[in-house]
Amino acid sequence: MRLTGSGLNALHLDPEEGLFEQTIPRQLVHRTAVTEVLITGFRTDGVDAYLLGAQWPLCHRFYRTADGHHDPFLLVESVRQAGLLIGHAGYGVPAGHAFVMDHLAFEISADALACDATHSDVMLAVSCHPLGRGGRAIKSLDFTMELYRGSRHAGTARARARCTSPAVLARLRGGQAKRFGQPFAPGPPVPAESVGKAHAEDVILAATGDAEVWTLRCRPHPVLFDHPMDHVPGNLMIEAMLQATRSRHWPRRVGVRALSANFHSYADLDRLVTVRAADPIGDDEPILVSLTQDGEHLADGLITTTPLN
Repeated sequence: MRLTGSGLNALHLDPEEGLFEQTIPRQLVHRTAVTEVLITGFRTDGVDAYLLGAQWPLCHRFYRTADGHHDPFLLVESVRQAGLLIGHAGYGVPAGHAFVMDHLAFEISADALACDATHSDVMLAVSCHPLGRGGRAIKSLDFTMELYRGSRHAGTARARARCTSPAVLARLRGGQAKRFGQPFAPGPPVPAESVGKAHAEDVILAATGDAEVWTLRCRPHPVLFDHPMDHVPGNLMIEAMLQATRSRHWPRRVGVRALSANFHSYADLDRLVTVRAADPIGDDEPILVSLTQDGEHLADGLITTTPLN
């Protein structure tokens, strides 16, 4: 990859270059820490089509491997970073614009998440549907992503995001964007092993006394809060859905086979968020997880699991 000039629109790629040589510039995926960049390459593959490389680490503080399988949240973060990169480098969305996620879904087998001996190189083939153009930038981006491990198809992901200027975002937030409240962490975390984590610092659910209900622990975290935010980020909501699903199955350990999440409203960092998960019916039946704040519906997700040996 060759980066010349300055700004997000200065990305130039040699078509013959490999996709796994180095991470792409961190600002293109809205990351502060270089170590949290997963995308390693990017090139066009036709009209509204792109090929990306990603590298999934074997040893990572947060993306924990369990029973020889990668954490499915690596896929979620790969989808997020891919959408940001394509928006900026592929469609010229200016620096400073926000990508407001409306929908994210994926299907992937446990075998596709199996760890290699070291890291795992993942190829992402993305087809896009940009919608509307406000000035220089598209207004929203729908995309479908096919994942490959080597020559093997490994899964499919879909996402939809609105591209929002700082001025429009401030209007949408009704002035709340100017008030960066203290993250809210009510109560101690549930046991880390019950939600598939190794460290209590990575647990984002606090017990309420009801096995189907938790409160969200919004607190500083080097991965989930890589940079300052004025609201609860969508990736934190998805991680809450994944942890709630594991908790409902505990002490049985399960992997995630599919997820379909929709986001309906912003959530403030300094007010309580409630997480609810229905009782699991069976391995093939998805669990519905919902998040609310002050009675307002924030997000919901259907998560389908598979047993882990």
